Amino acid sequence: MSKVIFVRGYPGAGKSSFAKFILDKFPDKIKLIDPDAVIISDSIGDKLLAKKQKYRFNLNYCISVLNEGLDVIWTQSWRSISGLNITINNIKTLYSEDVAFLVVEVTQDKSTCWNNVRNKFLDFTEDTYYREYIDNYEKFNLKNIPFIEISYPFEENIITKVYN
Repeated sequence: MSKVIFVRGYPGAGKSSFAKFILDKFPDKIKLIDPDAVIISDSIGDKLLAKKQKYRFNLNYCISVLNEGLDVIWTQSWRSISGLNITINNIKTLYSEDVAFLVVEVTQDKSTCWNNVRNKFLDFTEDTYYREYIDNYEKFNLKNIPFIEISYPFEENIITKVYN
């Protein structure tokens, strides 16, 4: 059975680092979905439309990877549980086989995350936007989906928690 691992956390918490950590261990078993790496032209100036196109692209890529019999690691902040539930339901609707889901919460204190964001995006100075974003970030209380919480640096034993 294929698996979709949703990696969430504050911007700058280490989601991409965790994904790379897993990908390095299983390069032939898992594919990455990173919304930050997908660029959709915003030629008409409609950011919501561009965001929806990016989501559809990622969702379709997820289904094609699952159809190849591979697993998916999807890094995204997933600020609300409703957005994650919509994605899970979309995958279940579009993918005809059973699929296992896992949510990995990468934790880090807010000030370290903010410094990581500023270091990654050297021209990023939108402190107000970032603060509002993380202030609206929901802690998940998942009942039907396996959930683990990790922090950087990642230890080797995390592999058994992700692939048990």
